[in-house]
Amino acid sequence: MTSDTIRSTGAKPLLISLAVYFALLIVTGSVIEALDDPPTALVVALSLLPPAAAAAGMGLQRRSIHAREGIERTVYAESASIAFLITMLCALSYGFIQENTDAPDLNGFVVWSVGMGIWALISVPMNRRYR
Repeated sequence: MTSDTIRSTGAKPLLISLAVYFALLIVTGSVIEALDDPPTALVVALSLLPPAAAAAGMGLQRRSIHAREGIERTVYAESASIAFLITMLCALSYGFIQENTDAPDLNGFVVWSVGMGIWALISVPMNRRYR
C-alpha cells in the first residue's frame, strides 16, 4: 500500500490498531509464559488485551466505513459479506470433516486468520471491479 492509498482509504487507524494488536499479542504471550504459575484471573486479563485492540481497530474501521460514500461503502460491505460467508462455509465444512475424521480441533486463531485473509483477498478484485 502506498501512502496515498493508506490516506485515501482511511487504513492508517486500522494499520496502527493491527500493530498494537500484534505487539500486545507478543508482549502478553511472553509475560504469561515467563510467569511461574500465574493466577488464572491474570492470564484471562492479559489474554483479553489483544482482542481489545482488535475490537478498537474494528471500531476505527467502522468509522472509516461511515466516512466513505457510495461505491466505496458498497465495495467494503460486499467484500466483508462475501468473506464472512466463505469463512463460515469453511468452518462448517471443517466441522463435518472433523466430525468424520481424526482432524484436530479448530482454533479461534485459525478462523480469525482465515476470515481476515479471505477478506483481504476478496477486497482486491472487488475494488478493481468498481474502478
